[in-house]
Amino acid sequence: FRHDQHALPSSSCFGGFSAGYTRGSMQTTSASRLLSSYAPYHPSSRSRGGGLSFRSRLSFKPRRLVVPPPAAASSALSTTSSTTSTSSSTRSEAFNRDTAPAFQLYNTMARTKQPFLPRPGMQNKVTMYVCGITAYDYSHIGHARAYVCYDVLYRHLTRLGYDVTYARNFTDVDDKIIKRADEIRERDPNDPLGEPVALAAEFSRAFHEDMDKLSCLRPHQEPRATEHIPEMIEFIETMIGNEHAYPASSDDDGVGGDVYFAVDTLPGYGALSGRDPSKDNRAGERIAVDGRKRGPFDFALWKGARKNDSIKWDSPWGLGRPGWHIECTAMIKKTFGGFPIDIHGGGRDLQFPHHENELAQARAGQGRCQCDDPSAASEPDSYARYWVHNGFVNIDNEKMSKSLGNFFTIRDVFERYPPDALRHLLASAQYRTDVSYSDTALEMSCDTLYYTRSTLLDGELALAATIEAGGDDKKANPKEQLAIAATAREACDKAMEDDLNTPMVCAAAVPILKAINDICQTKAGRKMKGRQAALEALLAAAYDTFDRLGFVWGGSDAAEGHRSSLIEYKAAALQRAGLTEGDLSERLSAREEARKNKDYAESDRLRDELAKLGISLQDGKKEEDGSPAWRPVPRT
Repeated sequence: FRHDQHALPSSSCFGGFSAGYTRGSMQTTSASRLLSSYAPYHPSSRSRGGGLSFRSRLSFKPRRLVVPPPAAASSALSTTSSTTSTSSSTRSEAFNRDTAPAFQLYNTMARTKQPFLPRPGMQNKVTMYVCGITAYDYSHIGHARAYVCYDVLYRHLTRLGYDVTYARNFTDVDDKIIKRADEIRERDPNDPLGEPVALAAEFSRAFHEDMDKLSCLRPHQEPRATEHIPEMIEFIETMIGNEHAYPASSDDDGVGGDVYFAVDTLPGYGALSGRDPSKDNRAGERIAVDGRKRGPFDFALWKGARKNDSIKWDSPWGLGRPGWHIECTAMIKKTFGGFPIDIHGGGRDLQFPHHENELAQARAGQGRCQCDDPSAASEPDSYARYWVHNGFVNIDNEKMSKSLGNFFTIRDVFERYPPDALRHLLASAQYRTDVSYSDTALEMSCDTLYYTRSTLLDGELALAATIEAGGDDKKANPKEQLAIAATAREACDKAMEDDLNTPMVCAAAVPILKAINDICQTKAGRKMKGRQAALEALLAAAYDTFDRLGFVWGGSDAAEGHRSSLIEYKAAALQRAGLTEGDLSERLSAREEARKNKDYAESDRLRDELAKLGISLQDGKKEEDGSPAWRPVPRT
């Protein structure tokens, strides 16, 4: 990795991604019955987000109990405290900071990994806010990168026993939204998306669809900027009263006044991003260089309306709309009842100017500065105690950009690949590193997932058959397999405790899957004593491992889930190859005919031709319908 030099063994089934982690990149009735005996991770044994229910001969104790995950986004929550269940309250009272679970989280403000602990006096309650999308278009894979990262973080915190209140906003008023709506209205005055609010609502809905397909849990609260205009105006008035902001006259086309934040009035500005306004006179993103500003780093808190603006609100400074940065500061204060929060997250590109300016506003809203101590802004409790930033997505090792023509929406990806593949690609990279996106990388994720889920399906069916046959001899003790399962769990715990080291979680799955394959595919494995206990332990450990990445695969319908996913992966591979099932059937029939006629050259040619298209024939195996077996592989 870029940080701490972790490495993923290239010999693993995940090894195809090892280069991407270097610097600069990145069921049947029987099957349902078996759940009563080993109950791995599965939706029916837990609510959203996490939960451990595992009983087998493997001696294992979870490090922490698991709190209930969030309710749906529409759940009613107090603005000053999260709503918790009785069981969560009981755990909160028993929470001991001295024995809290070990978890090191990289804090951008501190420039190092730090032990994570909630605010003193808050027991196990954690507040987390992640900057959401500006809803003017379909979300791109950079958004997927961010929200898969924070979904993994959220799941891990709940797994450790924390009662997390998770919020993520929608920016539904912005220059980009207004411009897009204006363009639509010019083309068709009757198009409802010509109204900015309607446009933002539509793309917010589409965003939810994309996140649901990626299996990202919805936050407890999703505040929208347009629902918090009064709070923003009040906050701006407070900053003006504290002499950290100033009104400015409108420009020639304006009908309302602007308000700017005076950066030079706040000692320590730049602590989060490392920028010094006295030495760096560059204005940040979305900060227009404007002669009415007192300083080049000053940024807009309120934008006076223009004569033809389609959306605007009244304010003490005339008609207008809020600036970008004030939205999150005001929404965090309203959503959580004040500052500080525990975790503030977003992409690395938000570190400056957005997060730097959020922090400045929060400090300025708390009073007039009476000191010249530049370190004041770096006090972690002033706004957010842990600042977390995820890495970028690069397209074929170039930064993703619309101007370069290498821009992909999440929906573009879903047209050719299963959502699981995109999540795997993103979640298997450590969140602070950049991810190198390419068709090859996605196809390697598909290959890994196909191998994984086919192995788990074999394991589920083998376990069901073993139970049907009478199960284990009670004296059987498959020490080797139990040790593999226990070791994998411990490795996953250590990996996640080390700043969410998800590549090492992927690596921990390798020996589990190999052990399941050995039991299912070898003569010794099919005859081994303690087969039931071994499969129970290994399957539970496998589900536990992938659950940490957000793949919830266990349950009473696990085998059916694996089957349906394997079918989905195959269908996507055929689509990428440009073949229909009929086309493939014809080619398979032609190859079978060539083999019967001992025309091995033609047989090999047809096999190799299909392999180049991403279809690998498995000679000696048959599909359930008796046709030649095949599996998807990366195209060559």
